[in-house]
Amino acid sequence: ALGLDGFDLVLTDLRLPGAPGDALIDKAPGVPVIVMTAYGTVPSAVDAMKRGAVDYISKPFDPDELVLVVQRALRERQLERQNAAL
Repeated sequence: ALGLDGFDLVLTDLRLPGAPGDALIDKAPGVPVIVMTAYGTVPSAVDAMKRGAVDYISKPFDPDELVLVVQRALRERQLERQNAAL
């Protein structure tokens, strides 16, 4: 086990050595996963989102765009935690 449940967010590339980066979606239940790739296609984006990724970003990307995507994912996770606590 990778112990990804202790992370606030996972940002992964679709292409990683040994396994596809979107495999981390299944290894990080409850943790928002953002998938990025230089080889983005609509089907791969749809597949990642169906599997539970919170967002998908194509490279090259604007760093400000990435910051906004990360902030939104963290904000949504915080709201989910607050709602669960209520």
